[in-house]
Amino acid sequence: MHPIRTMPVSAGIVALGLSTLAAGQEAEVAPVGLEEVVVTAQRREENLQKAAVPVSAVSGSTLTEQSVTQAADLTRLVPAIQIAPAASLTQIYLRGVGTFGANAFAEQGVAFNLDGVYLSRPAAPAALFYDLERIEVLKGPQGTLYGRNASGGAVNVITAKPQLAESGGFLTAEYGNFDTFKASGAVNTPVGDASAFRFSGQYVNRDGYMSDGYDDEDSWALRGQYRLDTDLVNVNFMADYAQVGGMGSGG
Repeated sequence: MHPIRTMPVSAGIVALGLSTLAAGQEAEVAPVGLEEVVVTAQRREENLQKAAVPVSAVSGSTLTEQSVTQAADLTRLVPAIQIAPAASLTQIYLRGVGTFGANAFAEQGVAFNLDGVYLSRPAAPAALFYDLERIEVLKGPQGTLYGRNASGGAVNVITAKPQLAESGGFLTAEYGNFDTFKASGAVNTPVGDASAFRFSGQYVNRDGYMSDGYDDEDSWALRGQYRLDTDLVNVNFMADYAQVGGMGSGG
């Protein structure tokens, strides 16, 4: 009779152990939520999930990790966008809508904006993709907010701004196939409590993918910003320079 009596006791111990283990597992599971992404696609700051337009946003850290240094690299990260380099020009299409800008004075069918400033010429997107806060791609006609040259959509490039009362910087470099060498960096320097400077730059050099040397990349760029933020004034001055060389795209 003794073995029969001990069986329910053993079962009770096993059940107690399983319930304790389950309780421990539940305690270790942390709640998971979506990180808030703030965009300015509609000329105001808002949560990406609440934006009333189709927007794809890519953070600056993701652009660095994915080695995005030119407009054509965005095709790997943003659905529905197609970017075709043509010599020194950049032709942007969204959902198949764009303009075949075959000369330096053609205007795009997809608006390209840098910090809210419209850049009309097809050569404008070259050597701008470094030290960025994020990139926003608006799909579909955006003429209400972005004017006549946004029938296909808009691409907003937002640079990283100077940070007040904060010193720091970064430097990244990589080497790869086709003798690819890419380097970029930035330095943030505060001046007092209400102003700051930020200097950034990029250098890219790569052999051509084609046997005749075309489809290469050879560019360098510099950007300087000054921010003043007081009770009376809030301004940000920016100047940049870029030089794009190489043999260009081939066919």
